[in-house]
Amino acid sequence: MLRHRLLTRDTAITDPGLYARLSFSEMDPEGRVDARSLEQRQDWYVLHGYVAQRADLNAALDPSFATYASGVLATYP
Repeated sequence: MLRHRLLTRDTAITDPGLYARLSFSEMDPEGRVDARSLEQRQDWYVLHGYVAQRADLNAALDPSFATYASGVLATYP
């Protein structure tokens, strides 16, 4: 995969096979957090006993900064 070859060239991780096993977080170019993705990860942690209960992600996430930035800056195409 091209991304893996580029990463092995430009980072300290030189084994392209390692990248195939890593989990990459997708980044929204507008800076928004994908709440659904966080909910799914949180469910996994609860299911496997890493955390005892779910956190209220609605209380933790504040999209106002990304919303403001999108209004001031040009949006990503």
